[in-house]
Amino acid sequence: MGKYTVLLLLGIGYLLMATGCKKDEVRVYSIPKESYVTALPEAQTASPSTTIQLSWIAPKNWIEKPADTIRKGSFEITGPAKTNAQVSIISFPGDAGGMLENINRWRTQVGLEAIPESELSGYVRTKTSNDQTFYIVKMMGEPKGKTSKIAIFAAIVPYQNETWFFKLMGDASLVQNQVPQFEKFLDTVRPRQ
Repeated sequence: MGKYTVLLLLGIGYLLMATGCKKDEVRVYSIPKESYVTALPEAQTASPSTTIQLSWIAPKNWIEKPADTIRKGSFEITGPAKTNAQVSIISFPGDAGGMLENINRWRTQVGLEAIPESELSGYVRTKTSNDQTFYIVKMMGEPKGKTSKIAIFAAIVPYQNETWFFKLMGDASLVQNQVPQFEKFLDTVRPRQ
């Protein structure tokens, strides 16, 4: 290249730089953080044991509430004098901590002391319906800070590789009144067709 060509190219470059940089402002851009998939979508990670769920038929006087990520089903029961109770249906993989741990957690919810494993059989009744085994417990107590008794009537159901919990909890008199309906409700629990 000749001397004039180099000078010409340098001159054009200088002119381009000088005309392109007239503003001294700085521009700031916000770019959203990219999200990365850390696990496969649920449909691809679900094992065959979790694809068949349990189903049930609730009594007509139970008010269905929206299910959420933990609750498979939820119902509200209203009784006399503004008493209320809730039915929750949840499932967890495996034994979900075991029967004793769950029963003792519920006992503390109603203000009772935990029991040792040696006493567990005295608190659990077994029922079979629709080829499902239900381990049924009931308890009543008065939690600290409450002025009325709270009761729990619950069923633990091992199903495939999960443990399902059907729990009626609320005002003790209303829970006692709802036990026959809850027992009939448990008789409707079966694998979803």
